[in-house]
Amino acid sequence: MSELRMMIALVSLLLACFVALKIKSFMSWRDTFLGIGTIFIGFAIVCFGDSTMFPGVMIEMFIIASMTLVAFRLIHMRWGMENYDSVRYYRITMSRKQKIILAIVLVTLIGGLFGLSYWTKHNRNIKNTRNQSQIMSDAAKFKSEYPRVAANNRFVYASDKEILDIFDSGSGVVFLGFPQCPWCQRLSEYVDQAARAEGIDKIYYLNIRAARASNNEVYQKLVKKLEPYLDKDDNGKPRIFVPDVSIIKNGKIIGRYKEESTGDDNITPDKYWTSERIERTSSQLRGFMRQLKG
Repeated sequence: MSELRMMIALVSLLLACFVALKIKSFMSWRDTFLGIGTIFIGFAIVCFGDSTMFPGVMIEMFIIASMTLVAFRLIHMRWGMENYDSVRYYRITMSRKQKIILAIVLVTLIGGLFGLSYWTKHNRNIKNTRNQSQIMSDAAKFKSEYPRVAANNRFVYASDKEILDIFDSGSGVVFLGFPQCPWCQRLSEYVDQAARAEGIDKIYYLNIRAARASNNEVYQKLVKKLEPYLDKDDNGKPRIFVPDVSIIKNGKIIGRYKEESTGDDNITPDKYWTSERIERTSSQLRGFMRQLKG
């Protein structure tokens, strides 16, 4: 069972307790709303926050107080105690057996809460560590293939499916190319600089050299998605000329890198990339990336 499902199950159980107690008139509206509110706030903190920080700890203590209230009310229902006023009343009227049972219930609830909280955050930390390690290993690998990029570059190696999913309904910066392409080598540096400047965590990279050469199914799907933006080859068919960079948001292409025309088919990357073109390209890419984040 996933951690989110476990948290939903816990919240559902606690809410059911509150509803049952309210129906039986053993709980005031104030106590009911207080309990339900603290449970939902705690649920959000445990799932999405960091309970090692002071606010998270305080919220979890509120949840414990709420769960304790449930336990007291359940004890009250079980033994039919009357005229409930305070915890002091329980200390006076509860038998030794009842006190032991109540203590077990409270310890179980409190231990379960902290155990679940620790387990949730432990799993999240493991996932974050794995993701960070994957990003770092991808950055190092990309650096070895594209030496011009920074060591902390944002490129990640994406699968065919990941790239197609982004074009279908996802969001991100997609870079299609291959290391043997000198134009890809140069542009990769500027795309990475723009991504780091705009706080983009990932640039999804796919080497399409083999796919394009074989005209396989993946390449054909990419051509179909990019066809309105593609130039045609000598046979009049649309072709993905690399480097190809798309900025996609919710499955819609909001920006594309477009090489400026020079009128010189034999121009080299070193001659093409003047300081003015670098500045214009960087500005254009950063603008698209800001739209992606907005």
